[in-house]
Amino acid sequence: MIVLSVLYPKTAGARFDYEYYLNKHMPLASARFSSMTKSTVMRGVSAPDGSAPAYEVLTLLEFPSAEALAADMEAHGADVTGDVRNATDIQPLLQINEVLEQGPAGIDL
Repeated sequence: MIVLSVLYPKTAGARFDYEYYLNKHMPLASARFSSMTKSTVMRGVSAPDGSAPAYEVLTLLEFPSAEALAADMEAHGADVTGDVRNATDIQPLLQINEVLEQGPAGIDL
């Protein structure tokens, strides 16, 4: 499984329209990325020490393979990434991840 992480760094004075992102942008991504199997959107609350979070939002998009992600990005990536500006003026960081393990909690960090 491949996960595309979309990270929006916490930036002073930045705009982030959660209503638009959740109700317009994410449905657009779901409709365009036909091979996407799951999406998760998380709002940064705080760092472990209680200070400000490093990221305003982290979005995880799951795909069955790198090839499936590449095909969706080639076909509709410009539509989806172009729509981000309607929700925020933060430039997101993108990272493609390969899932090595999924399991229950209980791993000591």
